[in-house]
Amino acid sequence: MIVSSLRGGLGNQMFIYAMVKAMALRNNVPFAFNLNTDFANDEVYKRKLLLSYFALDLPENKKLTFDFSYGNYYRRLSRNLGCHILHPSYRYICEERPPHFESRLISSKITNAFLEGYWQSEKYFLDYKQEIKEDFVIQKKLEYTSYLELEEIKLLDKNAIMIGVRRYQESDVAPGGVLEDDYYKCAMDIMASKVTSPVFFCFSQDLEWVEKHLAGKYPVRLISKKEDDSGAIDDMFLMMHFRNYIISNSSFYWWGAWLSKYDDKLVIAPGNFINKDSVPESWFKLNVR
Repeated sequence: MIVSSLRGGLGNQMFIYAMVKAMALRNNVPFAFNLNTDFANDEVYKRKLLLSYFALDLPENKKLTFDFSYGNYYRRLSRNLGCHILHPSYRYICEERPPHFESRLISSKITNAFLEGYWQSEKYFLDYKQEIKEDFVIQKKLEYTSYLELEEIKLLDKNAIMIGVRRYQESDVAPGGVLEDDYYKCAMDIMASKVTSPVFFCFSQDLEWVEKHLAGKYPVRLISKKEDDSGAIDDMFLMMHFRNYIISNSSFYWWGAWLSKYDDKLVIAPGNFINKDSVPESWFKLNVR
């Protein structure tokens, strides 16, 4: 069995799920997740499990957990030993630092393992792309404002361009940190050279910054900020309906672009993701701060 704890925001939860399921399918073994431990310990961001809004199964692991007194101590011991200290038949596989695509995890036969990491590269699950996309079909009634925004996106079709702006910085970030307006303005100019009469739809938790720094040269629409935890699901659903994308170094916006319904999509992404293999080869990597 392949097991992992789910953690982080929606984008990271999706990467962990995709990695675990693909490894299980590749090795013809079951998979399961620890659904509570890391969310219960998230005292800073207070993130919640959001994968339940998708059309997927989340088998729960109740055996290989660290959800007990001194659990973090046993987790550290397991990392150092390379096996789960309480269940030594299970390898303990921790993502290497700095993160990158580890091809050995694809080529090796792995049947019993506990995974720790975020695995932010499509190379880990590209051979099961269709299965992953089918799992990430959203099953949630959208907010009314999201329906209105979706209609405008559909109406503009190829002229609509998604921009995902991330303005906060966590302690464990890529060397490039938060992107400034030069990156977005350069990407907008590139899109404008390829798309007739572009209209830019901006997703961000800092819409004031977007309005101040990115509006003016081109038409800009601000996607409404969602206060509820499930609002991220509404935004993910909207992002899937674009043909053209400008994303920041964010796993959340990465998935919005990757799950696009269009095979001929154009995606501009920065080169400062924490995982150097995050940007797919078919996307345009823009190295502007």
